[in-house]
Amino acid sequence: MALVSFSGLASGIDSDALIEATSDATRAGRVVPYEKQVAELEDTNTSLEELTTKLISLQSTIRGFASMNGGPIAKQATSSNESVLAATASNAAINSSYNVTVNQMARNGVYSFSTSDQATYPWNSYSSVINGAIIPGAPAADRTVTIDIGNGSETIDIVLSNTTTLSNFVNEFNATATMATASIINLGSASAPQYQIMISSHNEGVDEGIINVSRGSELQLKHLFGSASDPDSYYAEQVAQNAEFTIEGIDGTITRQSNTVSDLITGVTFQLNSVSATAVKVTVSTDADTTAETVQGFVDAYNEIIEYLAENNLIERKEEKGKVTIEFSPLAKTRVDDSILSALRTQIASTKADNPTAVAIFADLGITTERNGNLKFNSATFKKALADEPESVKEIMQKFADAVSLTGGTIDQFVRFNGLIDVTITANKTSITNLNERIARAEELIAKQAETMKKRFTNLEMIMGRMQSQQQSLISVLGLDGRN
Repeated sequence: MALVSFSGLASGIDSDALIEATSDATRAGRVVPYEKQVAELEDTNTSLEELTTKLISLQSTIRGFASMNGGPIAKQATSSNESVLAATASNAAINSSYNVTVNQMARNGVYSFSTSDQATYPWNSYSSVINGAIIPGAPAADRTVTIDIGNGSETIDIVLSNTTTLSNFVNEFNATATMATASIINLGSASAPQYQIMISSHNEGVDEGIINVSRGSELQLKHLFGSASDPDSYYAEQVAQNAEFTIEGIDGTITRQSNTVSDLITGVTFQLNSVSATAVKVTVSTDADTTAETVQGFVDAYNEIIEYLAENNLIERKEEKGKVTIEFSPLAKTRVDDSILSALRTQIASTKADNPTAVAIFADLGITTERNGNLKFNSATFKKALADEPESVKEIMQKFADAVSLTGGTIDQFVRFNGLIDVTITANKTSITNLNERIARAEELIAKQAETMKKRFTNLEMIMGRMQSQQQSLISVLGLDGRN
């Protein structure tokens, strides 16, 4: 009779490989397309975030031309004698000249004092007591020194005893004061030190720099923390004072708390360096070179965005082994970048001066658009326009900056929180979340499919195993095992 054979089915089938191949085939159709979409959306978001960074940089550059910053034209200030007075000018300054005479420099307050009894209580180390004769049982008010910094700005009270050292005093003062610093200075030598305590205010001018010292009766008796009314005390002081200067054409003396004066003439800052009986001439004028460099910075920042968008909007056709694929760059499937570019170009094309003579639009400033969309800047043309019609140049650049760079302006509509780019990124993130959920569900189905197949193969193996066992038994009964 014919022998039934199962060709080793019980052990010959690689069920794991078959299950894996089946899962991979299912995954290729149901998971991989979603994963590709997720990767594309993530790349798009990354590119949009980088675009936002570049736009914010461009916005910052253009904002320097805005009316809030004095307009686009850089100014320079020159001084006939910088050792007496130096000056700087911002874009808000008006071209003019000023003759300034510095009569008095502002300065901070300095107060120093030393021991009133060098023989008995010398100050020859940081641990020297200020005065060992102070009666510790005297009322605290009598042993208190009060140091006022500025006109009531800050008050420090220190209570002394017969054990208070130089270090104790300085450390307690510095732990409390914010407008002055105490330090120990050596007026002697390294081998024979003679220390004093010096208090210096941080700020110039009377209002925040003056130092006033008052003392209790016990300290007065010990001639500590001297004053002009106490000839037996040992102290010295530099009284804080304000800066004083005059400007030709302005009546009276001008007083300021600091040697840096920035609140007198719009856009102009004076730095007083020394007193002089001779007037110093300060001239404010247009800085054409710096202005041109700033405009070049705008052009470069704009072109960087144009080139970035061109690179990230490519759509390429690729063919390999007869198979054609279309590859999209990260921004090729979104329209928000096109909207940005269109909005910026519209502003450049539409901005013009109201009543120009020869300088009316960006092209008249030497800023033109090339075929690839980049801007080209001719510095010589710009400088000529600036020399011929500075107000028209200012108007064009300032109008553009106010429209493009300020809050609510062209760029802000795209880069702000919940702006157009942010909305696009958020929508993409939502799509990514939905796609990942689909991927998870698909993977779950694939896993269930694999588990079902595994169970079926296991059952098949069990059945085939029993059949093989029965086959062997039958062969033995029929004597077909070759032993007879």
